[in-house]
Amino acid sequence: MTDSKNNMGSNGSVTYFEVNNVAEVVTKLTAMGASLYRGPGKTDLGADVAMLKDPLGNAIGLNAAQR
Repeated sequence: MTDSKNNMGSNGSVTYFEVNNVAEVVTKLTAMGASLYRGPGKTDLGADVAMLKDPLGNAIGLNAAQR
């Protein structure tokens, strides 16, 4: 998706991790020092997604397929 936070790949690549519950993992990671960067939201296919940045600025993507 191209928007104000991603204009054609200028932010580098993001590795996404498949999790069972995006909201739960966001809560755990933010408690450990990560900051929410994007989302939580849903993809066009109904999957829950979010992106965080760790304290060093590395992107962490989360994905939970619709069940």
